[in-house]
Amino acid sequence: MAATASSSGAGVRDRPSTAVDAYAGGGGRAADRRASRLVVAVFLLPDDELPALPAFALAHALVASFVSAVTALLMVNHARSTGRRGYLMIGGTFLYMCLVLLVFPMYFVGAVIPGERVWGGPQSAANLFYAWHFAFPIGVAASAI
Repeated sequence: MAATASSSGAGVRDRPSTAVDAYAGGGGRAADRRASRLVVAVFLLPDDELPALPAFALAHALVASFVSAVTALLMVNHARSTGRRGYLMIGGTFLYMCLVLLVFPMYFVGAVIPGERVWGGPQSAANLFYAWHFAFPIGVAASAI
């Protein structure tokens, strides 16, 4: 980075414009260096396990299901007002995702009943995860046809 000139003609000290420039040039502030050391130290502590939070899967699924339901409602309403079937297909895709997300927590141990899973075996949650994530690109592709 070139030095900029002030009105008196003297050059102003070069300053990195971004954090990447600061680290690349080695001229970062002391606080930035301390923060980077803290991040590296946190990631290099392999013996510390985080506690299990089974309710997180339930909360995530319920919030995502609500968002998918609202999006499905908006898409179906837009399909009714415009008469285009592509919006109806997208609305159906989001409705499918809403229903999948409502049952998703049932496959996690401790998400609904402490210490137990309501449905399925150990691979069921992973299979439902794939069914959830493959539905969107397939639904978008189907609506474009």
